Amino acid sequence: MPSSTESESIEDFGIVFLEANYFKRPIIGTYSDGIREAIIHRETGLSVKEKDTDELKEKILFMYNKREICKNKGIMGYERVIKEFNWNIIVDEYIKVFKELIE
Repeated sequence: MPSSTESESIEDFGIVFLEANYFKRPIIGTYSDGIREAIIHRETGLSVKEKDTDELKEKILFMYNKREICKNKGIMGYERVIKEFNWNIIVDEYIKVFKELIE
């Protein structure tokens, strides 16, 4: 999903990238806004510069031609989602923030 930031548009985090990783799919996205937090370049997917269609084409072809590498990126993405973004961790973080606010 090669998003680009327009003047009044913003991609806060890019949950769609984590959703794809959850299904063991490697991802390609831009270095823009919150997307850079959702992708670990060369581990869970690949990042490209905004509006750089040549680089995007290159990364798509790389993923297409390197199936085993592609599969490994998807698996690494899945493991990251399970480890860092599961609801138990998220709920614990919210509780921690609320306790700090109360104190």
